[in-house]
Amino acid sequence: MYEILIGIHAVLGLIIGSFLNVCVLRHNTGRSLQGRSGCMSCGSTLQARHLVPVLSWCFLQGRAACCGVRISKQYPIVELLTAFLFAFIAVLMFPPLLHTVALFLVCLLILITVYDALHTVIPDEWVYAFLVTAIIFRSIILLGTGDNLFETVLYTLFCAISIAAPLYFLWFITQGRGIGFGDVKLGLGIGALLGLANGLLALGLSFVVGAIFSVGILLPLPWYIRIFKGCGLLANTPKPSFTMKSEVPFGPFLIFGTLLIWFLTLTFGETSILGFLGLASL
Repeated sequence: MYEILIGIHAVLGLIIGSFLNVCVLRHNTGRSLQGRSGCMSCGSTLQARHLVPVLSWCFLQGRAACCGVRISKQYPIVELLTAFLFAFIAVLMFPPLLHTVALFLVCLLILITVYDALHTVIPDEWVYAFLVTAIIFRSIILLGTGDNLFETVLYTLFCAISIAAPLYFLWFITQGRGIGFGDVKLGLGIGALLGLANGLLALGLSFVVGAIFSVGILLPLPWYIRIFKGCGLLANTPKPSFTMKSEVPFGPFLIFGTLLIWFLTLTFGETSILGFLGLASL
């Protein structure tokens, strides 16, 4: 029964992931979420057999059935990621209300990640929905321990502002060139979801991963080419397209750090991780 529940969530995640792709592609385009899906290249209406999550992309070898244009790997990646995260939430065996809120949080974070990665913009309606949902999730958790409702909400808001504050400072001193204001708003939801100490951990992890990624794409590419070609791993390598002035979205790194710390705390307990790092008093 337990394995069946996880499998159901994985399949549901594939279906929801396909819907999330539609949300990302149609957001701010003037198109509603209703109506049949069509090819982004020739406009042909897609048949049901072409819309099976992951499988259709694999069977079509990543190309549209109508015109043969290449289909972005975004589609199967988002579907598989959603399936994995849904299955993980199922493993935690939350009560029904908390379970539903957790699944909705996952959907919002995936939406924000993909849209920011594509457009370097975080839609206000999604980031504010994340903030409200994070407050609800955190409040349910704290109320379950016997905390007062007013104090719980007040503390959650304090954590939200505390985590957003350093992001706001970075945005302010760089005049928006270091990070966007959408990342500051995202920090509110991160603080509300994780609390003060774990929120700081997520921030630190995000900056480390973001720095590693940025350094990796800015290092002299010819140096990489010589090494990999020497190992026989590269054939044709495109010219580098990133420079110091390139805009790299920070939202996906923030969400990566948030999801990792969130899932670790849900799995092993908040105090166990903080205690290991000597932060249990925060």
